[in-house]
Amino acid sequence: MIVFLWAVSALGSLLILQTAFARSVAKASMLITGSIRLGEVVYAVIFFPGVIIHELSHFFMAGLLGVRTGPLEIFPRESKEGLRLGSVKVSRADFLRNACIGAAPLLVGLILLMILSRLMFTFPLEPESLRVIGETIVSNFSLKTALYLYGLFAISNTMALSKSDREGLFPTLAILIALGLAAIWSPTTSSVTGTVITELQQIVNSFAVGLTFVVILNLLCLLPLYLAVKMLEWATRKKYG
Repeated sequence: MIVFLWAVSALGSLLILQTAFARSVAKASMLITGSIRLGEVVYAVIFFPGVIIHELSHFFMAGLLGVRTGPLEIFPRESKEGLRLGSVKVSRADFLRNACIGAAPLLVGLILLMILSRLMFTFPLEPESLRVIGETIVSNFSLKTALYLYGLFAISNTMALSKSDREGLFPTLAILIALGLAAIWSPTTSSVTGTVITELQQIVNSFAVGLTFVVILNLLCLLPLYLAVKMLEWATRKKYG
């Protein structure tokens, strides 16, 4: 149960850091150029691979559920709501299918984060292994490792961006959490149930450790940017937001 709450907390922290990073980029752009446009371009370039995965997740989930889709855009453009990094038009459907389509980038993103984490680390992602992850990265650092880290960073910061996505995100999360808790607390003691529970626990352990690592990675990227913004505010005697 503690590891389960750990995983949920790590995911929540990750979504908060995503917003903080976007705001910091926007502030830096305003302080340097007096316009948010540069920040929008930089943000779009940095997270372009994640944007492609985000929009394709919506697109393929809609197709899988039999919901019609319109044009798919993966390049940033201005809209009434501000900069849109990408978009895909999806017809309205029933609540459950809308929720699944909205939450698709989060579900696909989590799966890809776990795949990248497993490719980076040969040992099982258990709570006690978290302390050796940093040592492993430093001792085995290479171009491949750098690409893995960039993939983790880009995907984790584009798993849930728009307001419409979040409309389906929270109901879907509630359903998944309820199913997970029901399986863990099931009174059935058959060997099949025991095996399922063991597998669920291993999955939760992997998610908790993997998400915590990604949170730390985001903090390491956000901290220099945050300090740079503070220095720019001090140098220009200006402050935004």
